[in-house]
Amino acid sequence: MANLKAQAAELAAILETVQYDFISQNAEKREIEKRISALEIDLARNQDAHKLQNLGSDLGFALTEKRCPTCHQEVSAELLPSTSSIAMAIDENIAFLKSQIDLYCTTQQSLSTSLERTRSDFHAMNDELKHAQRRIRELREALLQPSSSPSRARIEEIIQLQARHDRLETLQQTIDGPEAAVRKQPDLYGFRSFHCACDEIYLSDDNFRPLVKTRDKEDGEIVEKELGFEISASDAIRLKWAYYLGLMSIAGRNKTNHPNLVVFDEPGQQEIEPESFVALLQKASADIADDQQLIIATSESLATVRRAVAKNARIVNFDGFILRPLSQADRHS
Repeated sequence: MANLKAQAAELAAILETVQYDFISQNAEKREIEKRISALEIDLARNQDAHKLQNLGSDLGFALTEKRCPTCHQEVSAELLPSTSSIAMAIDENIAFLKSQIDLYCTTQQSLSTSLERTRSDFHAMNDELKHAQRRIRELREALLQPSSSPSRARIEEIIQLQARHDRLETLQQTIDGPEAAVRKQPDLYGFRSFHCACDEIYLSDDNFRPLVKTRDKEDGEIVEKELGFEISASDAIRLKWAYYLGLMSIAGRNKTNHPNLVVFDEPGQQEIEPESFVALLQKASADIADDQQLIIATSESLATVRRAVAKNARIVNFDGFILRPLSQADRHS
């Protein structure tokens, strides 16, 4: 409890400093806003004077010409203010005022960002202080109640641990589902890079990428490796089939963000054996749910495709190339 009290006191002191900084920055921001407003008024006046000057007005030149702007008589030098410097022209005034407005606007934006950060820090520290104060009250109550009954702090700790356990269990189920769906397929397609893909392929807990667990040749430790350099090119294709269809099968049974659509463009590349491709078609045509769609574009023989999918898929056959120039008749139609 002593540590919590010290922590609460430290947080309260920091919170007071942050609050003072926020008030100071907010006051500075208001002053800058007033300054910008005054500069914008000066800019508008100078722009109006510049417009009048372009239209032929000579207002504003009375002092420099030493004559009265009303009666146009000569004015004695004693009645005019003595100036030792030359005033800026209207064009220079306008340019200077614009640069000042840009400067103050940049400062204002910086202050706004700093204010948001200070406000966020204040709320975070305030929540942390409230949590520390709540823990102090709970410990004080726990010290005053009989030792045979569990304290409120202990009960809350048990509830929090149970909630965390439930979240971790849900996450583990989320990982195990796709992993099992992926691991059981490569062997069906003739996967040969490992003795048994179902025992050696895993999905990463961080990004769900396929990994393989192998024994290091030097120290014999079990290590996880990316599959890119551990399997052949044809087995890489087989693993992609398993991965995409595995995720799609999970989406067919659970609510996910999967679009329920997978497209394979010539999946039989990298010299895949016909038996492996037939196994893919059989697996895909049997596992796709009613609200899902799998599109496969292939140059395999029509007889092979029909034999593999039977009546579980719709086959669209194209004579010749699918993409080809339009004929003259097609263009006019």
